[in-house]
Amino acid sequence: MPAKPIRVKIRTEQGQTKSLASGTGAFTTPTGAGPDLFLGLGPDPAAAALLTGPGPVRFVECPEFESQMDPKWRHMVPGDWKRIDPEDLDANLVGTSTVRIFRQNASLFPSFWGPILARTTLWAAGIGPRQGGAKRVLFAHGPGALMVLEISRAFSRAGFEVRSLAENVGPEDLVLALRDGCPDLFFSLNFQGLDRFGLNLHLLREAGVVPVTWCVDNPFHLLSGLETAFWRDMIVLTTDAWAVDLLRNLGTRAHFLPLAADSDVFVCQDLDRPPVWDSVFVGRSAFPNRDRFFSGLDVPKALLPEAKALMASGGRPDFSWWLERLGPQSLWPGREVRRAGLGAEICSLGWRSAVLEAVAGAVGLKVVGDEGWKELLGSEVTILPPVDYYHGLRDIYRLSAVTLTTTSLLLPGALTQRHFDVWVAGGCLLTDRIPGLDLFPRHLTDPVSFSTPDEAASLARKLVRDPRRRGEITAAWRETILYGHTYDHRVATILELASEI
Repeated sequence: MPAKPIRVKIRTEQGQTKSLASGTGAFTTPTGAGPDLFLGLGPDPAAAALLTGPGPVRFVECPEFESQMDPKWRHMVPGDWKRIDPEDLDANLVGTSTVRIFRQNASLFPSFWGPILARTTLWAAGIGPRQGGAKRVLFAHGPGALMVLEISRAFSRAGFEVRSLAENVGPEDLVLALRDGCPDLFFSLNFQGLDRFGLNLHLLREAGVVPVTWCVDNPFHLLSGLETAFWRDMIVLTTDAWAVDLLRNLGTRAHFLPLAADSDVFVCQDLDRPPVWDSVFVGRSAFPNRDRFFSGLDVPKALLPEAKALMASGGRPDFSWWLERLGPQSLWPGREVRRAGLGAEICSLGWRSAVLEAVAGAVGLKVVGDEGWKELLGSEVTILPPVDYYHGLRDIYRLSAVTLTTTSLLLPGALTQRHFDVWVAGGCLLTDRIPGLDLFPRHLTDPVSFSTPDEAASLARKLVRDPRRRGEITAAWRETILYGHTYDHRVATILELASEI
């Protein structure tokens, strides 16, 4: 009869309890030829012994894994097998061995195994550090994602060859991309192209590639989906200056980098056409996939009236406010941080609806967005279907006397894409007053920012009736943004930060 499988549970690096696979099927298909080299023996070294061929056997084992095994485990390792340290691994040893890997290594103790698996994978593929040649950037992104075109063009203008990677690229495909030529830089939006255990990150680092990600959404929401702390070994950019110190306290190389404009997409030459609408708002009615993202979480109902009163007085119950009111909690790891996000999202919807209704009562308002707005706003607001970002949105901004925006409370201080695009398109933006506006001088921000729905309505009424003043404001904003806030400027900053690594 076959041996009864050994059932062992272990506490992982992430503090989770996992069952370990056993038997010969717990190891990967062997690669290479020569004496056996095991990277991890699993819970049953006797099963590993069934796979070996003639010749010496070497193995590497994670100390934390071994410390959790029964004392009998050590006696199950054949006495003639040679334990080696990770530092003893090199390209020659890997290239002349039959390499077998315990499949669960990367998910159990990724900080230990990630660099080892990355190095052995690169050695087996014959990939070494970059040796001169054209400057390249690997850009990981989703299909049709916003900002991809703009950022790619900016990298190209900076002299880089841009190669795209799928947002869910696996280690095997990443190795193929690296085999075509190691880039100088890996760049992603919202950690796209990086697996939750960080193996892709280790592959990039071991290949000598500088990894950078730009968090254009709440960075703590993004981190809540990552299992390990690999992100501490890369440059993390955030559009919200408020988050920088918190991210650095978690051990990452965080920097503030706001969004920007792309003159190729939104610059409008016909600036003298009169507007056809009084005001317009463009945006979603809800956080995408909100229910799934926040599943199993709630916020104390007693805090909601307090948050509503704060908004009525011109305050902002944003993500930072909810973090404080909910009390001490871990920003990472885990999903608990999303609870503050849920509170901020609930308040965002109320804030946005209140501002839109106030402006609609003062001037004509068109809302360009999804059907969800029909349930949230009164009948006096006209709901128009969404338009493509690259085809039609520029004209909407230009042909409305004012464009209204309300920033999400999920990002306490971050500017949106509209804070740049509307002005470049020749429009006039009305925005809630947030810390991120400090990026610009007060003489620009004061005439177009509000703190309450009533202020928004009054400001909209005033600017809709004064085209000359609108024109002066738009011209000043447009000049400022094109002079210092395009994606060319942002890519220059990214390259400067990467050069310091």
